[in-house]
Order: sequence, then C-alpha cells, then structure tokens
Amino acid sequence: AEASQIVEGNHIVGRITSSRWSPTLGRSICLGFVAPHLIDAGTVVTVQLPDRSRIEATVTPQLAHFDPAGVRLRG
Repeated sequence: AEASQIVEGNHIVGRITSSRWSPTLGRSICLGFVAPHLIDAGTVVTVQLPDRSRIEATVTPQLAHFDPAGVRLRG
C-alpha cells in the first residue's frame, strides 16, 4: 500500500510511493525508495503495511516495467 514503510528490524530503510495490481503478473507491484544497501535486484525486503502487519517483497531491476519494443502496447 502507498506510504507503507520498508523496514529492517525496527529501522525504516525505505518507503512505498505507489502500488497497483498487475493483471499481467497476477500480483501487486510497487514503486518505492530503499536505502542504498538494498538496491540490488533480488534483495528481499520487509514492508510494514498501515495495519502494522509485515510482508516480504523483492527488489526488481529499475526498468522492470519498461517495454521499449511496445509489445504490450500493441498486444
């Protein structure tokens, strides 16, 4: 969820800035900021949701949503 915190233990190390459901992937995807030591693709982070529950998320490459050939646009 937007404005959720990315945490390590009790320390805030990032924040989710936007999130949406991806019908293509069949799951939620999010954009956010993380501390520099967490930026590598494949890093598993913990997201604390507004209700204080925690879920795991995986950092993906920065251009994971980029479609330079327009394949998704043109179907």
